[in-house]
Amino acid sequence: MSDTDEAQGPVGFKSNEVFAKMAGNLKANPALLKTVNGTFLFHVTGGPEKAKVAWVVDAKAGANAVGSVSVANDPAGAKADCEITISDADLLALATGKLNAMSAYMSGKLKVKGKSTLAQKLGELLKKAPEPKSKL
Repeated sequence: MSDTDEAQGPVGFKSNEVFAKMAGNLKANPALLKTVNGTFLFHVTGGPEKAKVAWVVDAKAGANAVGSVSVANDPAGAKADCEITISDADLLALATGKLNAMSAYMSGKLKVKGKSTLAQKLGELLKKAPEPKSKL
């Protein structure tokens, strides 16, 4: 088995849990595909021993679309509507609400290329999946 895994990502990255949450939310709530309707390429820096990793999050709606979250083996060849560059620690802080997205962007901690309006929908992928409604 390699040191990368779709569910866990590269060993030692704190942000692996962020991507696992996105994958879980896409699986639990397929309606997110219509809400987000785009693909992301994350360039995560500042991992263990200054390692970098790239992730692809496909949340594009369409016929037979299921959404996916995976490590990008070839980031240069990956096509995305929105590219985000952020450090491992800052991505975790952003996802847990300890870092404000606008502040991170303005201070250069968060860099966005492509459709910046799509980056604003990133929060939808990180929200807790809605609980099923009771039929009582």
